[in-house]
Amino acid sequence: MILFETEKAILFFLNQFLGQKIWLDNLFIFFADGLIFLIFALVLFKVVKEKKTVFLKQVLLGLVLVLFFYYLLSQICPRLRPFRVIPALYFKQTAFSFLDESSFPSLHTAISFFFAFFSLTKWRNFGMLILAMAILSSVSRVAIGFHWFSDIAGGVCLAYITAAILRNYKNKELQK
Repeated sequence: MILFETEKAILFFLNQFLGQKIWLDNLFIFFADGLIFLIFALVLFKVVKEKKTVFLKQVLLGLVLVLFFYYLLSQICPRLRPFRVIPALYFKQTAFSFLDESSFPSLHTAISFFFAFFSLTKWRNFGMLILAMAILSSVSRVAIGFHWFSDIAGGVCLAYITAAILRNYKNKELQK
């Protein structure tokens, strides 16, 4: 019960900034829904620019693993999204709000943080930029009422585990 109350407090704190100004709402929605596409494009551009097929294989394998683990966890731990549970939240329809699958773990967070962890192991400064964008995206997803804080934490853990699996995977297997 304490965890739920803490998550509600975090949610209401972040959500209070919405509904004040339309440009701020739209900015939060972009960070929550659109930033993941920018992250993906930047990482893909960097991988292609490096001309190392092993990096591309790692990114693609990582995405497959993230999706697999996400699906598994969402089936094991189904959870309603905050805007479905707390009617008092300010909620604005987004491009993906018609999706009503389990909120745990956050797939946007898992993918964004996987890209961040992957990038940090290859390019330090670029990885820090991607990490900052992943954090911004994740916080925005809580603010708009799409996720609980623990959904974000679950997504970060999923990303970290996926990145660790890839890091420990034999590079020669990926270089074939």
